[in-house]
Amino acid sequence: MPVTTPKCMIAVKEKKESLNKDQLLKNDLVRDMILDLYFSKSGSFYEELYQKGLVIDKLRLEQYLEESFGFAAIGGSTTKPREFGERVKEMLLSIKNEPIKQDDFERAKKKNMVS
Repeated sequence: MPVTTPKCMIAVKEKKESLNKDQLLKNDLVRDMILDLYFSKSGSFYEELYQKGLVIDKLRLEQYLEESFGFAAIGGSTTKPREFGERVKEMLLSIKNEPIKQDDFERAKKKNMVS
C-alpha cells in the first residue's frame, strides 16, 4: 500500500514597488539568488529544516514576477507541514536583517550567471 507524504508550500506576495517594469529583471535575479543561497540543498536554512526533520527531500523554489503580479514560493514534502510553514515564515522574515557574506554573494552570482 502506498504511503502519502504531505506537501507544504509557503508563498510570499511581492510588494507593488517590486513590480516596477524597470526593476523586474533585477528583482527577479536578486530573489533567485537569495532563494538559492538560503534554501537550496547547500543553503543554511535548508540544512536547519532538514536537521529538524521538517523537510524530507529537496525544496521546491519558485518565483514569478510580472508588472501586475509577483510571488516567491518555497515548498516540499514534510511530515510536519504546520511546523515547516511557521519556520519558513520566520526564516524569510529574518533575511532582511541578515547581511550576506561577500563570498556567498559571489558564489550565488556565478551560479546565477551560469544557469
